[in-house]
Amino acid sequence: MMHVFALYLEIANPQLSGSACHVGLSEYKDGSIKTESWLVNPDCAFDEVHMAAHNIRPDDVLTAPGFAGVFRKIKKRTNGAVIVTHTKLGRIAFEDAAREVKCGSLNATWLNLTKVARNAWPDRFGRTPYGIDAIARGVEVEIVANDAPGRAETLVRIMAQALEKTGIPPAQWVRVLAKPKRKSVFDPEKPNPYGAYFGKRLVFTGAFTMPREIAAKRATAEGYLCQNQVTPDTDILVFGKLPRGTNAKVAKAQALMEAGYPVEVLSEEAFFARLGYQTDSLTAPEILKGSRYRFS
Repeated sequence: MMHVFALYLEIANPQLSGSACHVGLSEYKDGSIKTESWLVNPDCAFDEVHMAAHNIRPDDVLTAPGFAGVFRKIKKRTNGAVIVTHTKLGRIAFEDAAREVKCGSLNATWLNLTKVARNAWPDRFGRTPYGIDAIARGVEVEIVANDAPGRAETLVRIMAQALEKTGIPPAQWVRVLAKPKRKSVFDPEKPNPYGAYFGKRLVFTGAFTMPREIAAKRATAEGYLCQNQVTPDTDILVFGKLPRGTNAKVAKAQALMEAGYPVEVLSEEAFFARLGYQTDSLTAPEILKGSRYRFS
């Protein structure tokens, strides 16, 4: 079951502990999303910078509960679950606020969405931190609203995309991200065991519209094992722009097909469209002229 929460806090001033004034919580469960939020009376000063950012003022929270009351509701809802925050600062702010009012801690596991995005989409996000809007635009997720519940829902929508793309459940993501720092979850030279095409072998040939390293990284992220040469074990030969004359890899693929091996030959455009990417428009060259085999 794919079940995960996302949490976002607005604070009244730069002090993380004791200044939470609005909390958003969004829940994703097997395709459906439910979002709720609570204003919080932090009983502290609001500064102009933060009020300008979230448009919450002291008068708005006069009758709101303190953080302890909101904490109890969130603890009940998220018991035993995985909670996503944008970065670790979201978790720190929440835990500091709970510590300030002596509430203890949640019975939940925390996930850093920025790290999830870097690993789920290794070709789109590097090691540089990304804002919520940048990540959402990068994976074509709707940016819901610029407030605590809207931010929480945007976060959970991004996480839902990562779950769908990788097939890795939330609890498994916790173990994936616990690997040593500075080591990518998906080694570009090794197939992603959670990819939809894990176990398939492919070979690239010709000039591509992208660096070959990026092409290989995209393929391995989907589970493919990249080979240097066409062999009887090869499942797909992906070709880019080919020079005039005979191409050794294409010739080998043709020979294998004629011998009964199920080798598939795809253009760069067709292959990456299958993976959900778009490349510059390519006209597939007429390779193997006169062949009874048809190439996409």
